[in-house]
Amino acid sequence: DPLVPLEPKDPIGHQIDDFVPALHHSFYKLRANPPKELAAGLKRQVLDYLNQKEQGVIRPFHIVEYRHNLDDRTNQHPAPRPKNMDVALNSYIYGQAQFQLPVEVLQQSLIDSRPGAATVLSQTGEGRIDRRQVAGEYDKEKMEKLLKLIQLHKRTLGKEEGSGPEREEDWDAAGLKR
Repeated sequence: DPLVPLEPKDPIGHQIDDFVPALHHSFYKLRANPPKELAAGLKRQVLDYLNQKEQGVIRPFHIVEYRHNLDDRTNQHPAPRPKNMDVALNSYIYGQAQFQLPVEVLQQSLIDSRPGAATVLSQTGEGRIDRRQVAGEYDKEKMEKLLKLIQLHKRTLGKEEGSGPEREEDWDAAGLKR
């Protein structure tokens, strides 16, 4: 039995793979200026990070791996300490309730914050997630209307300046290169 079929990956495990870097990124962002209510600030930062990562605005956050050879050195200089770590540790030790972030609330917020959230995911009876539509799909008619509006606006700006040629037709499909 050397060939054992691999079981499908748990959908919660996939969400954790996305969530852990978001959590670390949020802790780094909040460490400089910790809010009074850390759980709410952390939730906001996690959602911002995941939305920006989905849109391609921000690069994935990678945690530097710990190097054990640094423990063997006998330096005269102390290791650099992260800023405001004492404040964060004291608030964690004396107020653990601030650090509790319900997973269900965060998961629901993630689903609500994604575009087209109602049509993207649906639960099946076996607990698997079935993707019905891709979140990047748009209504074609709305996109054409938006492109027409942008093109007409550019033309009216060009006519006001007097630099662009005047055209009779409202919209030219060949003019849409991108």
